[in-house]
Amino acid sequence: MAFREGLRNVVSKWRNTLRWSIIAFPPLLAFNDNIGSVQTVSGRSMSPTLNPPDSRWLDVVYVSKISDFTVDDVVLLKDPIRTDGTLIVKRVAGVARDETSVFVLGDNPENSTDSRQFGSVPGHLVEGVVKAVIFPPWRWTSDLTKP
Repeated sequence: MAFREGLRNVVSKWRNTLRWSIIAFPPLLAFNDNIGSVQTVSGRSMSPTLNPPDSRWLDVVYVSKISDFTVDDVVLLKDPIRTDGTLIVKRVAGVARDETSVFVLGDNPENSTDSRQFGSVPGHLVEGVVKAVIFPPWRWTSDLTKP
């Protein structure tokens, strides 16, 4: 009897979890695809702005997909060299007048593969503008100006 009651409780909890997942998943997916996303930044090409050398943690950032980018913005873009959809984070150094291409640089030139190597990037590869560091908590900031 106790086994059946315990099993019933477990099934009920899973059913509730599944129900809330079905309700929450579509809006979260729509938000992630169209409005903004949360991304982990790996590597040191944007150090010290992102992933400073004295941090043991990788920075997690909020990326707005509805913001227009300008010179000096930090952006998330598809790597123009790789074809596997890898995303990279760089700072916009220049934008073509017709906004069809962007010149991007890492804040740490010694550790950055950027437009100095691969040239200007088609503007459609830019996924969004990095608006804030949201993790680790002691690094929370929306000030991503170049140091």
